[in-house]
Amino acid sequence: MLFLFSLLWGVGLVLIIFDPNRESTRWASVTAFAGGAGGLSVVIEENIRPRMAEVINRQYMDGTLLFLEHMLSFVSHYVTPFAFLVFSIVYSELLINKRKKYLKVILILPILAMGIFFPIYPNLVVPYAIASLWVIPYILCGVVLLVYAFIQEQHPSKKRQRLLVNLAFIPAITFGLFTNYILRILNIDDVWRYNYWIVLFAAIVFFIGLISFGFMGLKLQVQRQQYALRTPEINSGSTLLNHVLKNDINKMVEVEDLIKELESLQSTKRTPTNFTFLSQLIFNWAERERMKLASDIHDSVLQDIIILKRKIEEMKQMSVENQSELGNRVTELEEEILDIMFSMRDTCQELAPPFLGKMDLLHVLTDLEEKFKLRSNSKLTIKVEGSPNSFLNNDYKLVIYRIVQELLNNANKHANADEVTILIKINDKDLELFYQDNGVGADLSSINKDQKKIGIIGMTARVHGVGGNVKFMSEPEKGLNVQVDIPLKQTLQC
Repeated sequence: MLFLFSLLWGVGLVLIIFDPNRESTRWASVTAFAGGAGGLSVVIEENIRPRMAEVINRQYMDGTLLFLEHMLSFVSHYVTPFAFLVFSIVYSELLINKRKKYLKVILILPILAMGIFFPIYPNLVVPYAIASLWVIPYILCGVVLLVYAFIQEQHPSKKRQRLLVNLAFIPAITFGLFTNYILRILNIDDVWRYNYWIVLFAAIVFFIGLISFGFMGLKLQVQRQQYALRTPEINSGSTLLNHVLKNDINKMVEVEDLIKELESLQSTKRTPTNFTFLSQLIFNWAERERMKLASDIHDSVLQDIIILKRKIEEMKQMSVENQSELGNRVTELEEEILDIMFSMRDTCQELAPPFLGKMDLLHVLTDLEEKFKLRSNSKLTIKVEGSPNSFLNNDYKLVIYRIVQELLNNANKHANADEVTILIKINDKDLELFYQDNGVGADLSSINKDQKKIGIIGMTARVHGVGGNVKFMSEPEKGLNVQVDIPLKQTLQC
């Protein structure tokens, strides 16, 4: 049992030391520590207490060790399934944050009940038949969440990491459920002593993933006797580019300046000087965006490709005898290339959706709806009334696509909403879009300037660009309502 305790606490320490800020990592380490507490309890019972009694022979010391032994056993029996279920909820990312907070409080209630109604000291009573009524559902629900999240994952490297997490957690936790509860209900004891074999398997999966592929965002790089832990999601250049392009506040600043200049031109005499200044402003803004995009590509994707090239050069120098290692390196390179391709394809579709000119509005919105459902657990309803294909050209479709895209991104990342509803009404004269969610909402008057630039100013600029109006209505804990009115014309004047 000392071996089991050492393995689990070693894994827990690695996770919590090198990635303490991520909630899923914290709960994974809690699960490992709680499971290892059972091994430490057995070590105290079978090794430490007998030897301490021989050496010291003091009653108070034996009582302290007995209390510690029972507390560790209590943690192992009850905290482990609770921590595993919370970890599965957090890591699977299938529930919104609002529900997670309430669930944690509700899920801990059975542990408190076991501590209140069944003694811990001087004799520990573990009613396995009663405890199994909530322990078994906890573990089974956690397993289902992890498996479902793996099936739904689309990103190649993240899918591989979810597979490793499933292999590390599911066999160990289900085997522990079988030996610690089900067999004991049937009065079959001591089979739990074989738990260390399945824990050893889980530890091997963990360290193989940590060294070769990455485990829960951590990867141990071993090169030229230098060891470093890193998080691939953060250091990946293509992922960084994707993040930068989607969250560029500076771009919103330029858009806001352009809108202000357009509004000032509407209230002044339109002289050639005005138009010259406006043309220069637009030209300078476009040139700066091109330079910034080139810089982002150079500092991200290009660096990823350079790293791949160096790895290929190292592989060329490997001897023929290291065929197995060479094969592993080739597989790793293929997966890294797939990751870059996946991120770049997603980025390109965000920048310029290729299907807008080929699909009608319903198909375009269906694509956004499917992507939203993959990333969020909120209930989404999109309804279109009217005949959009008769009145909308590609320019209008692009505006609607960007507005809905921004609203859904906000709902997924910030709103924490249970339900999201989008209604679009179209006739031969105008287009109306109504958005509503029941999320956390916000006090629009107190939002700082940069936050406004990211979402509100961007959508406002798009709507004003086609002669429309947009209205935002929100209060804290009362969700967000957005109303967009766009007059339709035969041709869009720029």
